[in-house]
Amino acid sequence: MLWKLDAFLVEQTNRCATWLQEEHGMTMPSILSHIAMATVVSTGGSIIAMVMLRSPLVAALMIIFGTITIRALWPMVQRYQRDADRGWSHSMARDYAVRAIGAQEGQRTMRHLGIGLAMAILALSAMRSRPADVVDLLTIVLVASSIAHLYFACAEPKPPGTRRQEHGKLAFQGSF
Repeated sequence: MLWKLDAFLVEQTNRCATWLQEEHGMTMPSILSHIAMATVVSTGGSIIAMVMLRSPLVAALMIIFGTITIRALWPMVQRYQRDADRGWSHSMARDYAVRAIGAQEGQRTMRHLGIGLAMAILALSAMRSRPADVVDLLTIVLVASSIAHLYFACAEPKPPGTRRQEHGKLAFQGSF
């Protein structure tokens, strides 16, 4: 069942990335940069919230996990931003297509673990009798942005803004 869910999510993420690229003119590095930065920000927010609102042991574990996450993602954010600033090219499309194919196969286990972690967090949150607080909400955002990054890394790069140009025509234009 997890394989079918993973395949469905890869397909839906590919459709979403295509829509962002073709309709809104975003490039794949720009999309990945925004998602990776969301993960970095939510990790930082989770660290601060856990230090302030949780036990020292939980806070220490989150500091360790958060530091590893931020140190791993920050070079990716910089690379994505550098590629987004460079502009779209066919060599960039090839590079991101190769990365997408590699991510589809190579990160499958990580995506499955992310889905399992998300399901475990939802189940534990449902079983608790207290309402969700800031830490819980930031943890959900952190897990969601991490999973989104894994799935968007699998998306096929397209030239930005290609479909937007076709919408400017009237239905009868070009028929004469």
